[in-house]
Amino acid sequence: MRQLVAPHIKQAMERPLAIVPAPAKHPSGLTIINFTLGDPAKVDPKNFSTPSHIQAAMSGFRGEYFHPRGAPPLLELLGEHETNTERVLAMNGGSEGMEKLIRTLNGHILLPRPCFPPYAEGHEYHGKPVNMYRVDFEGGPDLEDMERRITPDTAAILVINPDNPTGMANGRKVLEAIIALAKKHDLAIVADEVYHDLTFDHPPPRMRELTTEIPIIEVGSFSKKYLMCGHRFGWLAFYNQTPELEEALLKQCGTRLCANVPAQLGAIAAIQGGTEHIAPMMNELRIRARLMVDGVSTIPNTRIVVPQGGFYFWWGITGTRFEKDLDFTNELGKQEGVYILPGSGFSREQDSSGTLWFRTVFLSPVDIISQGIDRIAKFVSANS
Repeated sequence: MRQLVAPHIKQAMERPLAIVPAPAKHPSGLTIINFTLGDPAKVDPKNFSTPSHIQAAMSGFRGEYFHPRGAPPLLELLGEHETNTERVLAMNGGSEGMEKLIRTLNGHILLPRPCFPPYAEGHEYHGKPVNMYRVDFEGGPDLEDMERRITPDTAAILVINPDNPTGMANGRKVLEAIIALAKKHDLAIVADEVYHDLTFDHPPPRMRELTTEIPIIEVGSFSKKYLMCGHRFGWLAFYNQTPELEEALLKQCGTRLCANVPAQLGAIAAIQGGTEHIAPMMNELRIRARLMVDGVSTIPNTRIVVPQGGFYFWWGITGTRFEKDLDFTNELGKQEGVYILPGSGFSREQDSSGTLWFRTVFLSPVDIISQGIDRIAKFVSANS
């Protein structure tokens, strides 16, 4: 029988899942504590539900298509309030924009390690190499490693800022060094700035603000800033010398006719309604981040990357009986009913010190975070 799945797709399917779903019930009756989901409204709907004016705007949808580029009123609002340009393509989430960009570029995107998994998977699904530069958890991107990884097939460098999965944010000095490297090698920069407005201190500079000399493709999303994860609205914005790329992507957008129309209506309402919800949301996230960081810091032999934005906490541990991070996370779930994600799911290899790395999400209410940390500490004590 003919093989219906293309060989490069079959190969991509062999990649281990970053997200291992927590069970609905624990075999021992323990209450499940799930620190894997970066979905605010699902984890804590009391504090993080989509604002009501956004939900109301979507109820006016009549069923029509919009323009493949996006609704003109929305593009105008995005230009005024989000992107500083109307050279924007509406997408079904930032992830769709990245998927189309990976497919379209003449070459691959140099990715950070660790990295948001769909970006590596997107390369594999399109038969492109996964090429990754090292991120140092104390100093940020390893610029020497970044330059070593550049090949004739490299088309662009991806910078996620603030970062998923580490929560790190890169400042002006690092960003300008990356821009200089991209200029030297005639590369574009893909700037994933989805968490830009969800920083705990001052937001880092946007890539588009730092150069007019190299192409910048900005990936944006309303999923986190406006609490619209499941609505699926995002965009690609284009800066500097990118007209041919923009045209190629627009033609591809026509093959799916238009981006999600109810989400575009919601996005219009989101911009018009303002950002008053962000301050209380960030206050909650600061409290929860500090609680999780302080709690995990008390566990022996842990290494901590203090988050500077978003809602992800990256940490590592040595001295347990486990040689692989996935074994650690699986046993943690079995023994304590706490679910976190292994760093290997984000393409993070175990380092020479033997540290096992994990991503933990601090969206849960504070009582749940406290319980989860207590269980993790108990688990580490029993397995060291």
